[in-house]
Amino acid sequence: MDPNAEKLNVLRTFKIGSFHIGSAFADMLTSAVWIGIALGGIVFDLANLITRVPHLAYGSVFLLSAAGFVVCIGILARVDAPGFAAGCVVMQEPALAMADG
Repeated sequence: MDPNAEKLNVLRTFKIGSFHIGSAFADMLTSAVWIGIALGGIVFDLANLITRVPHLAYGSVFLLSAAGFVVCIGILARVDAPGFAAGCVVMQEPALAMADG
C-alpha cells in the first residue's frame, strides 16, 4: 500500500467534510449530520493508521459512537424533563390564535 494514499484519504476527508459542513450550517440538523460524518471519517482514518486493519478501524467508529450514546444516557438520566416542560412557554401561531377567538 502506498504510504501517500493514507495521507490523501485524511486530506480528502477534511476537504469533503469541511465543504459540506460549511454549506450546511444554515440547518442545525443537517450540519450535525455532516459533522458526524466528518468525525467518523477522521476516527476511521486515525484508527486505520494505528491498526492498519480496515475492519478494526471501522469498528472503532461504532465503538466511539456507542460510548457517546452511553454518556448521553447518563446525562439525560439527570435531566428533570417534567420540570423543564412545565417551565416552557408555548407560543401560538397567529392563525390558531384567531381561530380560538
